[in-house]
Parts: sequence; C-alpha cells; structure tokens
Amino acid sequence: MKDKIPYMKGINLIMISVIFLTGCVKFQRVSLDPSKSYNEFASRSLESPSLKRFIEEKTGKTNIDWPSQNWDVPLLSLAGLYYNPSIESARASSKVADSTIITAKARPNPTISAEGGINSSVLDQSDINPWIPAVNLSIPIETANKRGYRIAVASNKVEVQKMNLMLTSWQVRSNIRASYIELLSAYNRSNIFFKQLQLQEKVRATQETQLKGGEIKASDITPMAILIANTQIELGNISRQLDEAYPRLAAAIGVPLNALKKINLQLDLNKDTNAFTFFLSTNLIEFSLKNRPDILAAIYEYEAAQSTLQLEIAKQYPNVNLNPGYQWDQGENKWTIGLSVELPIFNKNEGPIAEAMANRNLAAAKFNELQINIISEMEAAIVSAQTALEQLNRFSSLYEAKAKHLNDLELQLKYGIIDALTLEQARLELSATEQPLVEAYINIEKALAGLESAFLLPLEELVKK
Repeated sequence: MKDKIPYMKGINLIMISVIFLTGCVKFQRVSLDPSKSYNEFASRSLESPSLKRFIEEKTGKTNIDWPSQNWDVPLLSLAGLYYNPSIESARASSKVADSTIITAKARPNPTISAEGGINSSVLDQSDINPWIPAVNLSIPIETANKRGYRIAVASNKVEVQKMNLMLTSWQVRSNIRASYIELLSAYNRSNIFFKQLQLQEKVRATQETQLKGGEIKASDITPMAILIANTQIELGNISRQLDEAYPRLAAAIGVPLNALKKINLQLDLNKDTNAFTFFLSTNLIEFSLKNRPDILAAIYEYEAAQSTLQLEIAKQYPNVNLNPGYQWDQGENKWTIGLSVELPIFNKNEGPIAEAMANRNLAAAKFNELQINIISEMEAAIVSAQTALEQLNRFSSLYEAKAKHLNDLELQLKYGIIDALTLEQARLELSATEQPLVEAYINIEKALAGLESAFLLPLEELVKK
C-alpha cells in the first residue's frame, strides 16, 4: 500500500495540471511578408469576380453586367469599400472592441493557498503525527452589479467602433468622389481647351487667307497667334493635372494604377440637376442628425462614460471573499469557513467617482460641440450648393443667348451679310462661354460632394426617400 502512495501522488499531480492547462490559448507566431503584400496589391483588379460578388451583395442586385462598362462614383465607392486598406483597419479595430466584452464578462477566479506546519513538541512521540498541512480557498463575490456595468461600458465601446467603421466608409467614399471630381474636371477642361484650340486655328487660317488678299495687316494676326500659344500652354498644364489625377483616384480606391487604367470611367458631365434641386428643397438636417454615425458614436461614448460612472459608484461597495478551508491537524480533519470584506474606511472611491463624473460631463460637452459643428457644416454646404446652382443658371442663360446669336450669324453668312471670319470669331466666343459653363457644372459636382460629406447621406438614396 505504501508503494502506491507516490504513484497516486503522481496521478493527482497530473490531473491537477491537466485541469489548470485545459483551455489555455497557445501562442502562434504570424509574420508579416512585405513581398507577399506587394504581390497581393499588384494583382488587384476592378474586373475580379470576388469584387462582382461583393457589389451584388451590397446592392442587392444579381447578374450585373461584368466587367462593368461604365464606372461612376457609386460603383467606384463600392470598389473602395472592398479594397481600401483603411476599411480593413477599421474592421480590425471593431474586432478589438468586440474582444473587450469577453474581458468585461469574465468573473474573478478563486484562489487556493496551501500551508504546512509541524508540532515540534510531539516529534519524539511515535503515536502522534506532528504534521499540520492546510488548504485555504478564497472565492471572490462581486457586489453592486459591477460586472453588469463593465459589460455596459464594453458594449457601448463596441457600438462606437461600429460607428467608426461607418465613418471610415464615408471617408473612403468622400476621398474617391473628390479624386473623381479632380479627374472629371481635368478631362472636361482638356476637351474645352482642345476645342478652343481647333477654333483658334480656324480663325488664324481665315485671317491668313485675308492677309494674302490684302484685306488685313500682318499685325492683325499677332493677337490670335499669342492666344493659340497660351491655349497650348494651358492644355499642357491640364494634361499634367489629368496624369496626376489618375494615381490619386487609384490610391483612394486602394488598387494599383494599371487596374484603374483598364476600366472605362464615366467622365461625361452630369447635366441633370433634378436630384440636386430636390436636395435643396428638402430639409434633411434633422433626419441626418438622427442617423449620422459620428453623432451616434458620440452618444455611445456618452453612454460608456455614464456606465463607467455607475461602475465607479458601485465600487464604493466592497466585494466579498468567501474563504473555506481544510486542515489536517495531527491526524484530525478540521474544516473552517471565513468571510473577508474590505473596509471602506480611508476612502470610498471618491477620486475615481469624481474623474468618471468629469468624463461624463466631457462626453456631453463633446457631443454638443460635435452637433453644433455638424449643423454649421450642413448649413454652409447648403449655401455653397445654392450659390453653385445660381451660377450654373446664369452661365446656362448666357450660353443659350450666345448660341442663339451664333445661329443668327450663320443665317447672315448664308445671305452674304457677314464674312466667314466674323462667324468663326463668334464660334470661338461661344466656346469661350462654354468654358465657365463647364466649370459651373464641375462646381455643381463639388457642391454635391460637399452636401454628401456634410449630411453623410448618399444623394441617390435621398431621391428615393
């Protein structure tokens, strides 16, 4: 029997070790590979089947034409949500917040302690075992719903991260739209100046014909030659802007430049202002304030601060430790039960309570500051949009008047009332009027982007509502 005691002790030690180690997480090293990341980025495509599935999932549409032959802002924005690395970072932050709930839900572990003693006065007595081993267990019991308040704090922080993910998505969309407008502007301005250059060349050719006929002097051609040179310089600048706009748009989406160059971008000006007019005629400030993720995030931050205050107040009430124990006293089994409580004599958690209360007041102040700034931003965006629309209407009226004048001149040329040079100069003047009209449409696009950024509402969805 005595031979089995060491064996049984070994078995018990193994069982205790298994109990403590069961469920422990093992560390696994994960290394970063820059070459792998680069190759993954370089292989990204705006024609990939996985992107198509993502777009179908987000839009609720199935069997969309793919690869798309017409990439506009909404479609580019969806590609940005799929590829942009800031979305991945925001999702990772959200998962970090999710894990804090596990920590908040955790209950404090009991502790076990062992101690031993010996009665030296009976060492020479063979009939009495001098050893006095003891085992004590401490079981903590949380009071005043502290665990519930911890969970409330963590849950509100999770909601904050969800709102931040939505804000990041909006930032990606805004960056894509801004880069797209830059490209749209350069592309259409390039077309206008190219058209003007062609008309200027026609005017100069007509002038040279008149010069050969002795109708005008050589000095009369000089202003047009200077104008042509300036237009060519402007075309060179616009061409540079166009080349620089493509990489910025690719970066905003999160794809390599060659992936963007392979698709057909919709770069024609949208001259339909019905949605724009609808937005300006509808009061959406209150609706936006109730749904904006940054406003909701501020509210969740306030609720987290409020739950933190509740937790600190609850800490005024000490936890209870239940302390059962066992002692083998010289051959006799002795059981004990104890109770320990921290005595709140020297402090009652006043400092953390005051700090939590101040943080709650700070969260409330930040919410008010955020909402007022957002309302001001909305009002400023509306004013800018109204100004852009008024400017567009003025240039549209001017363009229509000059276009009508050009039609009249074409009739006059037909009947020999004016010469060809007068008509070509009128066409050039009309083209010059078209330039600010194109700029006005670009300003409309910028005003739309400003409205979306201020209200955090997609324009196409607003029209549906």
